[in-house]
Amino acid sequence: QLALALLLIATSTFEQVVAYAGVVLNLMNLLAVLGVMRLRRTAPDLPRPFRVPLYPMVPLGFAAISCWMIGFTISQRPGVLLSAVGTLVLGTVLHRVAGRAA
Repeated sequence: QLALALLLIATSTFEQVVAYAGVVLNLMNLLAVLGVMRLRRTAPDLPRPFRVPLYPMVPLGFAAISCWMIGFTISQRPGVLLSAVGTLVLGTVLHRVAGRAA
């Protein structure tokens, strides 16, 4: 992560780094919320220590706002999408390689 952060700082402006980080973080949050919604549907008998008020409106609202923010950032800075997808693909490859080594 340090190497990636230093590379971004050295090759991009602060605004580009913030846009890139925003897209990746928003995407991860979106996937987490959608995953919780899917888990709630596929495994309804699991214990739930916390219930979201107004479910499913709150997570769906969050997902809609996240999609809008990601789309808006990408429409303003299309290069951010390439960087974000590259990071996610690299992370997936490293995760699989590390999983096989263990």
